[in-house]
Amino acid sequence: MTRFDTVLARAKAEIIADLEAGTIPASCASFGDLHNYVDANGYGGAFEESNPDIWEPSEMEFWNEIQDTLNAWIVAGALRANEAEFRKGLDSTIERADALQLASKLLGKLRSKHYSLDYRDIQSDLNYVADVLMRIAAGERGETILRPTGT
Repeated sequence: MTRFDTVLARAKAEIIADLEAGTIPASCASFGDLHNYVDANGYGGAFEESNPDIWEPSEMEFWNEIQDTLNAWIVAGALRANEAEFRKGLDSTIERADALQLASKLLGKLRSKHYSLDYRDIQSDLNYVADVLMRIAAGERGETILRPTGT
């Protein structure tokens, strides 16, 4: 891996981390837009002490090329795509937590000696938990599950 590839990968990872932290919005349409929120010139480590030659013409050209490549990446929709993946993962995590919390509540009811069990009372909850668990298992195998209508 070349220095350019290493620095570019680091810069992209730092931008995505800032996106996920809420430091920058996915609505940034170019590298220049990032400057409204952060000093974008520092992405990739340009201003670190380990880079004393930052003001040398060849080094400035290197960082300009990094920024031009980052700009093309952002203009192509990278921030919006990464935000969508992040939101999808967040929604999935929330759904899993909800299903596990509900399953725990149902298990508590089933174990309770004072609970008069009527499966009709918990049938929709059981169906929901089963549906989420099936979709989680399918997702981990890379499959797609089509949800039946009316559930």
